[in-house]
Amino acid sequence: MKLCPPAPQGNDLVQKEKRKGILMRVAKLVKTQGDFKLGAKIYTMANEKIKGIKCLRKSGDVKAVMGFAQTARDPQVYILAGNYL
Repeated sequence: MKLCPPAPQGNDLVQKEKRKGILMRVAKLVKTQGDFKLGAKIYTMANEKIKGIKCLRKSGDVKAVMGFAQTARDPQVYILAGNYL
């Protein structure tokens, strides 16, 4: 995806925070445009799994929600996915 900056090399915290901010803005814009699956993917790239599953639930794709919950391996994500199902 060309809108998302590449992951910084090394332990540069400033670059990581800058990248996360850009990813969060892009994900929010994509979500408001109605592309929930891409929004969830970008939220996951920003390490925001809770926002990713919430965005993916709006898409209505049950298989995608189940797959996301299985790969996320986060108890809160499991709870949100279970409540959705």
